[in-house]
Amino acid sequence: MRVLCVAEKPSIARSISQILSGGRVETRATQSRFIKNFDFDYPQTNSHFTVTSVAGHLLAHDFPDAYRQWHSCDPLSLFDAPIHTIVPKDNKAIERNLMNEARNAHTLMIWTDCDREGENIGWEVVTVCRKAKPNILVKRARFSAIIPQQIHRAAQQPVDLDLAQSDAVQARIFLDLRIGAAFTRMQTLALQNRLPQFREKREVVSYGPCQFPTLGFVVQRYNQVKAFTPEDFWYILLSLIRQIDRKENKVDFTWRRGHLFEVDVVNEIYDDITEHPRARVTKVTQKNTKKWKPLPLTTVELQKAGSRLLKLAPKKVLDIAEKLYQQGFLSYPRTETDQYDPQFDFMTLIGKQTVDPAWGAFAAGLQQGGFTPPRRGKNNDKAHPPIHPTAHNANLVGDEKKVYDFIARRFLAGCSKDAEGSETTVEVVYGGEEFYMTGLIILARNYLDVYPYDKWTDKEIPDFREGEEFEPTSCEIKEGQTTSPALLTEADLVTLMDKNGIGTDATIAQHIQTIIDREYVIERMDGTTKHLLPSTLGIGLVEGYNQIGFDRSLSKPQLRRETERSMVQVCEGTKTKDGMLAQSIEQYKDMYVMAKREFDKVIESVRRYIEGAGAHNAGNGEGNGGPGRGAGGAPRSRGRGRGNDRGDGDDGNGAPPAGGSGRGRGAGTRASRRPSPPPSNSDGKPGPSSLTGGHRTTSDIDPPQPRPRSSLRETAPRAGASNHSPSSRLPKCDCGIPAGKKRVTQKSAREGKQFYACAQDACGFFKWIEGDDDEGQGSIGATSLIPAKRAIGASRSDQVAVPARQCKCKEDTVQRTVTKEGPNKGRLFWGCAKGRDEGCSFFEWDDEPSKTPGSGSPMPISTRTVSHNDPHSSGKCFKCDQEGHWASESWTVMSPSTRDSVDTEPANIEKVAAAELAVDERGVVELSPAERARLLHKIDWHLLPLVSLLYLLSFLDRSNIGNAKIAGLAKDLHLVGLKYNTAAAVFFVLYSFAEVPSNIILKVFRPSIWIPSIMVAWGLVMTLMCLVNTYQGLLVARVFLGLTEAGLFPGVTYYISLWYPRADRATRIALFFSAATVAGAFGGILAVCVTFQKQSRAFGVFPFHSIGGLHGWQWIVSNLQNLSTMVIAFGAFFFMYDYPETASFLTEKERRNIVWLLKHDSQNLATHYDIRFVLQALKDYRTYVQIGIYIGLLIPIYAIALFTPTIINELGFSAATAQLLSVPPFVAGCVCTILIGIYSDIHKLRGPYVIGGAFVSLVGYIVLYTQRSPGASYAGTVIAAVGVFPTIAVDLAWAGSNAGGDIKRGVVIAMVIGIGNLGG
Repeated sequence: MRVLCVAEKPSIARSISQILSGGRVETRATQSRFIKNFDFDYPQTNSHFTVTSVAGHLLAHDFPDAYRQWHSCDPLSLFDAPIHTIVPKDNKAIERNLMNEARNAHTLMIWTDCDREGENIGWEVVTVCRKAKPNILVKRARFSAIIPQQIHRAAQQPVDLDLAQSDAVQARIFLDLRIGAAFTRMQTLALQNRLPQFREKREVVSYGPCQFPTLGFVVQRYNQVKAFTPEDFWYILLSLIRQIDRKENKVDFTWRRGHLFEVDVVNEIYDDITEHPRARVTKVTQKNTKKWKPLPLTTVELQKAGSRLLKLAPKKVLDIAEKLYQQGFLSYPRTETDQYDPQFDFMTLIGKQTVDPAWGAFAAGLQQGGFTPPRRGKNNDKAHPPIHPTAHNANLVGDEKKVYDFIARRFLAGCSKDAEGSETTVEVVYGGEEFYMTGLIILARNYLDVYPYDKWTDKEIPDFREGEEFEPTSCEIKEGQTTSPALLTEADLVTLMDKNGIGTDATIAQHIQTIIDREYVIERMDGTTKHLLPSTLGIGLVEGYNQIGFDRSLSKPQLRRETERSMVQVCEGTKTKDGMLAQSIEQYKDMYVMAKREFDKVIESVRRYIEGAGAHNAGNGEGNGGPGRGAGGAPRSRGRGRGNDRGDGDDGNGAPPAGGSGRGRGAGTRASRRPSPPPSNSDGKPGPSSLTGGHRTTSDIDPPQPRPRSSLRETAPRAGASNHSPSSRLPKCDCGIPAGKKRVTQKSAREGKQFYACAQDACGFFKWIEGDDDEGQGSIGATSLIPAKRAIGASRSDQVAVPARQCKCKEDTVQRTVTKEGPNKGRLFWGCAKGRDEGCSFFEWDDEPSKTPGSGSPMPISTRTVSHNDPHSSGKCFKCDQEGHWASESWTVMSPSTRDSVDTEPANIEKVAAAELAVDERGVVELSPAERARLLHKIDWHLLPLVSLLYLLSFLDRSNIGNAKIAGLAKDLHLVGLKYNTAAAVFFVLYSFAEVPSNIILKVFRPSIWIPSIMVAWGLVMTLMCLVNTYQGLLVARVFLGLTEAGLFPGVTYYISLWYPRADRATRIALFFSAATVAGAFGGILAVCVTFQKQSRAFGVFPFHSIGGLHGWQWIVSNLQNLSTMVIAFGAFFFMYDYPETASFLTEKERRNIVWLLKHDSQNLATHYDIRFVLQALKDYRTYVQIGIYIGLLIPIYAIALFTPTIINELGFSAATAQLLSVPPFVAGCVCTILIGIYSDIHKLRGPYVIGGAFVSLVGYIVLYTQRSPGASYAGTVIAAVGVFPTIAVDLAWAGSNAGGDIKRGVVIAMVIGIGNLGG
């Protein structure tokens, strides 16, 4: 049976295929460069699977052409206009692939995410596939995590697609399309026609049924802060100094009344109680208390915790969690469930966390009796369990590590016990007034040991007895002041949205990001806390809509909450999609009619805030502190000599227009989420402009206040021009009547400047009065008025120009921010504006002085500074109220195409797939097989010849002792018994144990430094071996040779793993290792040259015995080849390439591509040095399994390398003939090593080739051992070599591919080779 599986994203399809196929999968390209088809057999269901994917939503929804143009219809008609559903052009290739595959399939299995949105995407896939095969059987795979257990269960136990959930999503898409398009067109055109500030830029003032209630929460809290008036209060503080643990400590008693707002009453009470000299303890209560462990983690709680604890935006937290889910480390991160199923397997997941160095011991304690079932919340979506880790990953860094650590710790904390403590409360009466204090002793921290995000600390108090009396150390009146509520944080906003039903757990973060991206809301940092502040346009729109007499305001949550509840009813089957749409559309249509009729109120509200008046009418509240008693104030101390207070006296107790509910996967459609910008007016003036706030860093709380716009194309006034045009020549406005004169009142560089506008404010006419340069300020084009951008936090008084630096192209550079994880993340730098491909390679850090001559010279007009001593030169952008740039530079000024792509574009194929494949902002995409092969072959030619030559020299030096033995070494040094075997074996003593440190050093330094250095060292050792003339000297020389050569083989193997993806390493390691077999053959030929002295003259070979009085074997172990070793080593210092990122032989594009290949192949595992990664390698049982395999392979390898000449000699051949006959086994081994490495990569198999080679080698050794015929025995030698040599390269590729990040992989390879070489 053929089954077509369709996932939601390419990465999910790849992961599912790897799990179900066990790695035995064939990959086919499709017409889409982002989509691949994966074919494999699945014997569990006796099926042939083809796994492919889409890239988010497949279908698009839009109005017909008659409704698409802004002026083609009344926006009201959009509520009833037909909606067409099509496959957009970008998705045509995906559609063709699905139809082609569906024709040959019996079953269609949907593998989209298991939520409401995933069901709808699955329905879209079914719709397309049934065009090709109407009777195809449809099933749905249901899973919560990309781990083998769940993926196999989903494949073997599929269910039906939930069409009710799909209907709910489609209803929301249609509803948001109609509402967003109608309201966006209406308010954009109205603001354009009435306010001149909206005409310069053709921007969309968008409306979304989710984004406006979200914005409403921010505005509401902002108004509460602005309207807040602080109020003084007073309270009485009773203090006592008493010993605690033999140290005197001051303890305070809290007044039971709290505080009062009437100072006279507090004074009267104070006068009464001070008449009494002593206080009496009335009650001492001691009870056990608990701090409850956290509930299981839901999506909403993850977003709130990410913002509050991890200081990450909710959307970023969800994006990271989604990525970790796709990599198989987390369960599905979009869930409302906060209770686990009773049959949930906790112990398996806890066991996976025991290897972590930070919380592994805690997890082990849970396994040994510390486990208690997690708390059960009140929510269960019946789809997914709470968010939890599904696998351990210690190689994450940066924000990914923050998110994973939090989720893992939260899971373990939930499986632990509540924290336990003992709480003591002491109640006293003093002068008839009651006071109390509370102490806490923590008895058992339990979950707090693994969950540092909760705080619970001891508070020691003195011992008191009931009835005890004491004289207070001091009794004072303290004064405080109420504090305003804080501006909303992202965590606060998530809570409000969840409580009021705005969006779902999966879409809340996107709605918050939407109002920030559209700059209706500005993010402001107050210390380490990010607060949300409405822009002038945002607050103007919300307050304008609030002034309209809606029963349920568009900026309030009630209407959207009803819509969300209706969608839940559709999911449950209690309401139909059509019924829900009809009811909601009728509600919004009535509100649209009313809003349009009274939109003047919105226009006046926006005008008031843009021109600066509205912001000053909201009150003067400042500060963002939480409610409570303020600390300090002058304490009032009265008494009769009892106020011996030793304290310091201040101990106070203080959505897009048409798809707003999407979650980034394209809830709407391209056309529906990108309304076309309104056309230019008939007079040729620009279309509307969205006036939204920019990024604000000042400490005041007023929203950004725009000033009237001006055209930057305006020419400067003529010298001596009059400040006022004659009244007889007043221009006429669009209404046909003389325009009126007005003056800019906004505090800005244009303050006082005059302009013409419609006298009745009926049309949008606007024109500056030419020649009016109030107080000699000049026009906007004057360079003296252009401010320089000011660094965040810089004061206005010390503002200086920050000119752009010049690159090698002699053009202004652009400033960028490092986004890659690492020590420089967030750091600013300057680069060529054209990019690295088309421009130059200019690069300078922003916080370092410029190295470019003349970089401080006068720059273009856009970067010159303005004098802030000039009251008319505020240097504010009138759109975002930010110092240091004009509106044309503000982030709020976008072209329609840019704004549309940011705000209203659906998550189509280009965005979803490119985001998965990108390595940097230039978007590296997956290479074709031919391009990939060309890139790797280019690397081959620059890397492999050099490293193979190095290994040839190394192996020749260590193995030529076998040739030397039959050339006289054994006779001259009296190597009898096991002495030769010992001399051969001592090489591996230090060789085995020096390999791990060597690989660590190689990573810490550079390959081009470390590898040539050890080459020079072993070349020197081999050269000096000619002086050996005793057995003891031979042992010492072999030990030092092992030490110096230890780093080469594991180092180069590790080095190759830094350049090649896992699937391509076996071939390269085979090519590299083949040098060992070539060394064996070359060593035999060289030995013949030395030992064949009589025959050598006949062949013209120079007799080595006649040079320097050295024996032939001494020339074998210390020959001219060692001089070559050192010469090549010195050359390697200059010609060896370190890493792909710095390879000069690669073009910039090739470098990015290979870096992407490696990053994608390693799944973003860590590359930096950390001792934890070394420990992981030491603790991983797989390391020792590979060591055992390697030892078993090296025993026959070194038997051939060290004893082949001896074996052949003992078969009855002469020494010279034995030397020659030792060549064929090595040549055969070389050829087979390369061929097997290639086939291993092609089939992506390692284990079968290792086992097969070992079996062939075993056959050869059996022949060699059992046969007495020299010919048969010699054949056995060749067979043994052919079988065992290829296994080394394949086994090392196998070990390195499964090791993890760079450091762990380097240590594992070194351990396998090092300890494995004990087999030698």
